[in-house]
Amino acid sequence: MSSWRRPSARRPPRQPGRSRRGSRRPIPAGSFFHLTILATHAGHRGKGLGMALLAETLTRIDALGAAAYLESTNPVNNERYRNAGFEPRAEITMPSGRVVTTMWRPAR
Repeated sequence: MSSWRRPSARRPPRQPGRSRRGSRRPIPAGSFFHLTILATHAGHRGKGLGMALLAETLTRIDALGAAAYLESTNPVNNERYRNAGFEPRAEITMPSGRVVTTMWRPAR
């Protein structure tokens, strides 16, 4: 669910806030955990399993004194992420019209 982001010696570093293609991306500079692909099977939704997984992940990240970043593709979840300590940074409108909210949780 998460990956540690650190500049790689094998490829040129990104300019802060830019993707490799040069488009504007509000990805923070520095080291942080990038939380990706958190989903719950339809038959198990509403039981708190996704939030329990997120809470456990954030406990481990906090123990390391690290920050966390995520991109929310479902506006319904944004309030849940706020309750977990994330703050919205920016909104990206995809070519399809879907809005992605980038969210940041500082190190604790």
